[in-house]
Amino acid sequence: MSVASRAGAGAGWVVRGFAAGLGVFVVACLFGGVLVSPVSGRGVSGSGVVVSARRLVSGNVELGLVVDGSPASPRLSDRFLLKGSEVGVWHYSAPRVVGSGGGRAIVEVRARWLVSGNVEFGLRVDGLRVWFPLERYFLYSLARPSDAARRSSVFDTGAFGSVCWDGALDDITGGGVSDYFGLLSDCEALLASRGVLEGGSGHLSGWAPGAPLGGWVGVAVAGRRVAVLDLDSYKTGFTLTGSIPPALGRLSGLRELSLESNELTGVIPPELGGLSGLGYLYLHENLLTGSIPPELGDILGLMDLRLGSNYLTGGIPGELGDLVKLRNLFLDDNALTGGIPVSLARLVDLEYLVLYFNRLSGVIPGELGDLSKLVGLYLNDNLLTGGIPASLGELPVLMELHLQANFLSGEIPSELGRLGERPDPASDLRFFHQFDEESIRMPYDNPDLGGCVPDSLNKEGVTVYRGYLEWCQPTPT
Repeated sequence: MSVASRAGAGAGWVVRGFAAGLGVFVVACLFGGVLVSPVSGRGVSGSGVVVSARRLVSGNVELGLVVDGSPASPRLSDRFLLKGSEVGVWHYSAPRVVGSGGGRAIVEVRARWLVSGNVEFGLRVDGLRVWFPLERYFLYSLARPSDAARRSSVFDTGAFGSVCWDGALDDITGGGVSDYFGLLSDCEALLASRGVLEGGSGHLSGWAPGAPLGGWVGVAVAGRRVAVLDLDSYKTGFTLTGSIPPALGRLSGLRELSLESNELTGVIPPELGGLSGLGYLYLHENLLTGSIPPELGDILGLMDLRLGSNYLTGGIPGELGDLVKLRNLFLDDNALTGGIPVSLARLVDLEYLVLYFNRLSGVIPGELGDLSKLVGLYLNDNLLTGGIPASLGELPVLMELHLQANFLSGEIPSELGRLGERPDPASDLRFFHQFDEESIRMPYDNPDLGGCVPDSLNKEGVTVYRGYLEWCQPTPT
């Protein structure tokens, strides 16, 4: 639950914030009192910010910011009116960057009407990073119009601004105030994730507030947001031994998340489903456990999802069928159970469906024959039963079909012969582990599959693992 969601009563303000690796700081001020120094501050000097409010003749309330005592009243661009009488709805002033260097902060006034007719208002600092708890907001009785504004104590932005102002954003130039909200959020999310990811190894020690964000290992910034987080061990040269932090779900501008080929443990956080702009999610070759979060089906722009070579259990979520832009789905080499969801047939752009080396059961959905862009279908080494759908022979660009090491039965459909009749015939079809009838037959290798293999597949350039089955005799013309 966020700080802002807590309710209570009180007379002062308390600001809490977390600076990863640098400790927790607290600033407490009472209305009309003296600024109290932080318990464990950042040691930088910022601007003095005052919140101002007054009731107008119209019944509206004018709120604003006074920065460093000049001008004495809020400048026009820092004012906004709290209009109407709707209770409980928060309103915000325009954001403003105040301070300089490490003492910078983005501050906004936020206010709402209460049932009592009073106005509750305070500051929002650096976007959603720091909120004053509700029980510490000023409660001003502004029952009558007044030329004199009610004003808060002075707050030093250097005491409660984000640690990311200490240098992490120094290589980011241009843009407006709003451009920094995402950057601050991204920086804070990465700092919160650092210790969880590295697992005590110290490999991410370079993720520090004083270092430019664009130079952090594995981090790429584009469009004033963290766009890529690539910590593939083959690229970084080190291995992460922690877990996947839920805080990564706050990187709302992320387009690629690559954590493959590490030794990450634990579960896949459902919070990753909030990465609405993500196109590539690579978590394969780790030690991940638990189930595949159905929330991943909310990443509607996802084009490549690779979760193979882990220890994932449970079923394949039907929600993955909502990823209509998906081109590659790799769930191989896990311990997944249950059936193959029919909803996967909605993945009209899918090119590779890789589900081998799991414990999937049930039949092969005939609807998979609707995946007209499918190039590779790998269902081998599971517990699948039933017949081979004839519809698979209608796949116009299928090149590789691996069905070996299951418990399929019936005859091989003659329609599969069409895979060899195309100008660019399929290149690799495997019904058994064995290449031909001279190989040793294995009891777990589709023991009840019979019939013959379509003769149209018996041509140069087409590899068919047909086991003990004979080629079908050509149909007389």
